[in-house]
Amino acid sequence: MADRIYQNAKPVVAGAIDAKKGVLIVGGGTVGLKFYKPIDFNSNGSTLTGRGFQTAADEQATFTGTVQGTVVPVGVHTLVRTEAGTTVYKLA
Repeated sequence: MADRIYQNAKPVVAGAIDAKKGVLIVGGGTVGLKFYKPIDFNSNGSTLTGRGFQTAADEQATFTGTVQGTVVPVGVHTLVRTEAGTTVYKLA
């Protein structure tokens, strides 16, 4: 099923990445991400909220990757930082 949604994944470096379909984090380290809109962490996972659009540029969220890969399925604006041994892929 996922192969119909994500057909391409290319590695990215820190900076504005404009990943509209999300990112894949591979490796055991953490990465810092900024979103188009602030995210709301709840028991169901990461979901977008209807709060202010401009505040997303100031808010950073930290995610931990896994060896199998962790998918963040919401639009990501900026990759702030990546720990050594962790690779971030832009999904398309």
